[in-house]
Amino acid sequence: MSIKDNLLGSKIWTNISDNHPVFATKAIYRIAMKKSLNIKKPETLNEKMQWLKLYKYKDNVIVKKCADKYRVREYLKEKGCDSLLNELYGVWTSPHDIKWDELPERFVLKCTHGSGYNLIIEDKNSADIKAIEKKLDMWMHEKYGSKFCELIYEGISPRIIAEKYIETIDGKAPTDYKFFCSYGKPKFLYVMQGNDEIQDYYTADWEWLPVRSAGRPNSNNTLLKPEKYEEMLQYASILSKDFPIVRVDFYYEYGRVLFGEMTFLTTGGYTKYDPAEYDLKFGKMFPDVTISN
Repeated sequence: MSIKDNLLGSKIWTNISDNHPVFATKAIYRIAMKKSLNIKKPETLNEKMQWLKLYKYKDNVIVKKCADKYRVREYLKEKGCDSLLNELYGVWTSPHDIKWDELPERFVLKCTHGSGYNLIIEDKNSADIKAIEKKLDMWMHEKYGSKFCELIYEGISPRIIAEKYIETIDGKAPTDYKFFCSYGKPKFLYVMQGNDEIQDYYTADWEWLPVRSAGRPNSNNTLLKPEKYEEMLQYASILSKDFPIVRVDFYYEYGRVLFGEMTFLTTGGYTKYDPAEYDLKFGKMFPDVTISN
């Protein structure tokens, strides 16, 4: 079982996470990364994200808005990027309020107050609605910010949203372009293909990097740069301008760029890179967060 299954989610752990977030973060980091967290002078990308989580992002109202899967839509509209938004079918505070009859055959359900709370419904008519409602109800009652000591999610109202299912030319999951940015400057990205099966890292200039993470294979530099890549860079710059470190995600299908999400703590800040030195290489691309503006 994973760390999250064994350690997190209990009432005791929730109390520790809420009242001693630095201790809790260090504990998870040691278990996940097999080393101590350098929180006083963070240098790697994982360390810098952990510092921001603990000391800068936790009470930042803009960060919380962007971490909220529903309210981030407001942020895009404020930045003049509402054309990137996927179609929204509905928003509810309980799975039992979902108007299933009004939803199309295919759609995506997301809970707004955490990470990984997503369900892809490819055929509503054959879906187990009761099982879906049960899963959503469980997620809605989880205090994600405390459970995983990801403080940016604290105070976000749990809601469920339904968005349009993104169709692709080949019928596979849409390719996901994830840009790591700092104060409006994209630094590098990784691209996920085939429902997270293949992962490739690139510089912002689309130069392939020989690095992997999470044990995923890469395409060995066979992925073509998307036609509207420069447009993605421009949007990533606009949306990331307020933050020292943020990941901005896009899809690109049928010639249109679509917004995915904004993430402030990729994999919780516990990404295992291969080769391992890329954690430091990536970290050096970002400012010293302890003195960031």
